[in-house]
Amino acid sequence: MAITDAALGATIQALAMSVEWTPLPRRPWVVREPDGRVIRRFDSAPAAIAFRTKEAARRARVAARLSPA
Repeated sequence: MAITDAALGATIQALAMSVEWTPLPRRPWVVREPDGRVIRRFDSAPAAIAFRTKEAARRARVAARLSPA
């Protein structure tokens, strides 16, 4: 299965997740995809940042596995 440059670029771009505070009464910290979709909500910023770091590392491993050698 060949990976096109566009697909690889989309994979790399997907690594740029954001952590944002939202004025919600419960779980105000969210991790979002680059397109704005919420991946997961957290009670604290450190928990959200830790999740984002782990998820970015996981996605990088998947992208490396899918990229042609």
